[in-house]
Amino acid sequence: MIRAREDILGLLPAPSLTTRVMVSWTCRTPLESGLPSPDDYDEIGDFEGTLVNFVEEGAILAFVYTAEGVVEYNFYTSDSEWFLERLNEALDDKAGVPIEITAEEDADWGEYRTLMQAVNRADPAD
Repeated sequence: MIRAREDILGLLPAPSLTTRVMVSWTCRTPLESGLPSPDDYDEIGDFEGTLVNFVEEGAILAFVYTAEGVVEYNFYTSDSEWFLERLNEALDDKAGVPIEITAEEDADWGEYRTLMQAVNRADPAD
């Protein structure tokens, strides 16, 4: 399952947001289909809302992949260190959460653009 923001297409390129940070949540009890169970969705929904609230001043949640029991949030930011600090603040009062975090440079938003082209959405670079 893919969920992507179309409303940000018109904002690209975003030269200040050059780093893609992926926050991958491994479901505790995924369904056979690989999607989160209702219990997972409750926990994931709370996590997503909290995370987006804490990082929205310096990062954009561009898209989310959900497959094989993993929900992968893809944010674009200018500063991965800042993002990690904010993530830690967001999780400060939470019990352990099943996440992994990776980051990579993606100055032209290539991953997002490829996704949007794959689902036949317009790309302002075209």
